[in-house]
Order: sequence, then structure tokens, then C-alpha cells
Amino acid sequence: MDIERLADACGGLVWISEQMMLAQRSLAMAELDKLSAGSLATGVDESTPGALDDSTIALLALSSRRYAQHGGWWRDLLPDSPALNSASRIGPPTQQWADTFNQLSDVSPSEAVTNLHTEVLDELRMHIEKLLELASPISEEAFMRVAQMVLADLATEQVARKELRA
Repeated sequence: MDIERLADACGGLVWISEQMMLAQRSLAMAELDKLSAGSLATGVDESTPGALDDSTIALLALSSRRYAQHGGWWRDLLPDSPALNSASRIGPPTQQWADTFNQLSDVSPSEAVTNLHTEVLDELRMHIEKLLELASPISEEAFMRVAQMVLADLATEQVARKELRA
């Protein structure tokens, strides 16, 4: 990969990681706000359509921290050359990625969590794997190391989500 393509890839991954963090934090906080407002005492409980259970809220909190960390790792890989203008490279890698996150607000919290932990997570994993295929162990060793750590975390996310459904 040339340095510009690597910068674009890292900028896209910063954006995706930050969107994952924000989406999960927002879902968890919305559910916690309902609890603190006493909605359970007024008859709304986990059987309410779209409501999230405590385990899912805990997973969202943990996941949001992981994605914040991933965003930092990807951001650290952005080139620091003014000529490459790293800040301008942070954004959705494709319009499809932007649409995916925009559509999360149109579904219930439980559907949003399912989408994040299935389709979006799978797409992110495939996106990183495709980028790894283009990377050279000589010039992009740091990128490859971060990608492997993120892929390991994504595998952990998938297992945690499956355990919640079981």
C-alpha cells in the first residue's frame, strides 16, 4: 500500500471505530437514563419491545471502550506529514458505511445492538482483512499489528454477543 492509501485506510478505520463507540455508548446511556428516570417502576421492563437487558447494557459499555481504544490506535498510525493532511482523511470509507450508522437511529435499541454486533461487526472484520491482504510486512508492520489486535477484539465481541443470546 502506498502511504496515501494507508492514510485513507487508517482514517476510515478511525471513523468506523469512533462511530461504533458513539453508537454503543448512546444505546447504553439511553437505557440507563430510562432506568434512572424510574421507568421500571412505572411498568416498563425488559420485556418492553426494544428494551435492553442489563447484560447487553454492560456489553455495550465494554464495547464502547474497546472501540475508543481502537480509534486511538488507528489515529496513531495516521502519518504526521502536513502534506498528507491526516485530519482530512478521517471519515467514512464509503457511503455505505455512512448509511449504516445513519440507519441505526431508525430501529429499536435491541435491533441496533443486533445490527452492530452482527452485520456491522462482520463488515468491519472483512474490511480489515481486505486491508491486511494489501499490507506489506516490511512497510506496514505497525498497521498489521494493530489490525491483528483489533481482529482479536472483534472475535471477542462476537463471542460475547453470542453468549448473551444463549
